Amino acid sequence: MDVKSAFMSGVQGYQNAASSVKSATRAINQPESSSLTANLVQLKQAELTGQASVRAIKAADEMLGTVIDIRV
Repeated sequence: MDVKSAFMSGVQGYQNAASSVKSATRAINQPESSSLTANLVQLKQAELTGQASVRAIKAADEMLGTVIDIRV
């Protein structure tokens, strides 16, 4: 996997996590239509996905920095 695709995977994962948070919070604001527990679980999953995505972005950034250092 190259640095660009690793970075883009991290960004996409973070965007998916943000979308999941938005969906769960909308559902929580309309409790008659959904389960509070399920939405809280969805929020926690989105949090963990977001954290993992940020770590992937940081790792790609570090790899890019290393590649630049090696080539200079």
